[in-house]
Amino acid sequence: MGAATRVATVGAGAVGRALAGRLAGAGLDVTLAVRDPARTPDGWTGRTSEVAAALDAADVVVVAVPGTAVPAFAAEHGVRLSGRVVLDASNDMSGGATGPLHHRSAWDEHAPGAHVFRAFNTLGWDTMARPVVAGERADLPYSGPDGPPDATARTVIAATGLRPVRVGGPEADGLLDGATRLWFALAMRDGRRRRLAFRVIEEPPG
Repeated sequence: MGAATRVATVGAGAVGRALAGRLAGAGLDVTLAVRDPARTPDGWTGRTSEVAAALDAADVVVVAVPGTAVPAFAAEHGVRLSGRVVLDASNDMSGGATGPLHHRSAWDEHAPGAHVFRAFNTLGWDTMARPVVAGERADLPYSGPDGPPDATARTVIAATGLRPVRVGGPEADGLLDGATRLWFALAMRDGRRRRLAFRVIEEPPG
């Protein structure tokens, strides 16, 4: 995947703007997909477009909408996402302390032809914008299908400056829910700061 890869980032909140900015800075062809393209989101100087048009033109779609909005988004746009790599950066906190944070079932129902990954869920937007924490490149655990779509997902994640660490296939979405809750527990307690991220340390092979 090279600089010509077209990425649509859906959502102009802090997460969407942070990821769009990092990807555009890495040379990808990024469009910020918004409801009203005539209004330029704060801090964004790149291209904006209406959502459907941005999806139709994209190879990769980053979904950075509120978690509660994901089922409706998948239902409305699932058909046009067929064949595309989708990185779902949302967390749905409406289920309380034990409910799932992801919407894999909605993606499976409404976008069966898309290659959907769960990514950018286990750290704050400010670390997405600045992925080096205390001198260390932050890791990004993610889940999703393997094969060529995974290679694309890894490349897009790496373009943000984060190091991709695949936890498993779609069945691992729940593991990422646990990692997300762990991040909130660590970042929001005992005087810690949001600029906190995970790092996987392992022995090299051989």
